[in-house]
Amino acid sequence: AIAFGTVSYLFGLDFEVETFLRLWIVITGLVAPTLFLNHIPNLDEIAKEQGAGYPVGLRHLTNYILVPLVCVYFAILYVYSAQILLTMTWPEGIISVMILGFSGLGLLVYMILYPIIKTTPSFSKAAKVFFIILLPQIAMLFYAVAIRINEYAWTPQRYMIVAGGIWLLLVSLYVLISKIKNLKFFFTTLFVFVVLS
Repeated sequence: AIAFGTVSYLFGLDFEVETFLRLWIVITGLVAPTLFLNHIPNLDEIAKEQGAGYPVGLRHLTNYILVPLVCVYFAILYVYSAQILLTMTWPEGIISVMILGFSGLGLLVYMILYPIIKTTPSFSKAAKVFFIILLPQIAMLFYAVAIRINEYAWTPQRYMIVAGGIWLLLVSLYVLISKIKNLKFFFTTLFVFVVLS
């Protein structure tokens, strides 16, 4: 529903209430039970996962819900960014907040998967790709907020968006460049930015 709402808002498409109702029925009645029943681990998998020290439920939550959610939202953002570049019509300012929100969701997934990223090559590659594709969106964020600042001056909200964008850029470059990837850097820099803001 959030994805439909985002697409509706960004692209000006109208979805009827029946569309949301049908989607909800299909997801809750067919997709969710199928995914749930399909991914119930057997006893061997549970023992293996417990030995590895990473909860089975958390792995399934990230693999089958959070990661696809991040992919869908970034696909929507990239399509919308392409539309902006083609039409050269800039939005009313919501794009910056959406980029921050979806980037935050992606960082949350990264932090949840952090204990197994080094030991799982597919997660390691996905994490690197995430931070690479995040960079153009951060540039879009800065450009969009710069337009608003030039037109309407600074506001507390725009200041926070710029601070959030700088933090996102700093974290992304840290993950991409640094050989030592430590979550303490995320929290320490976030704390400093919050205190200074």
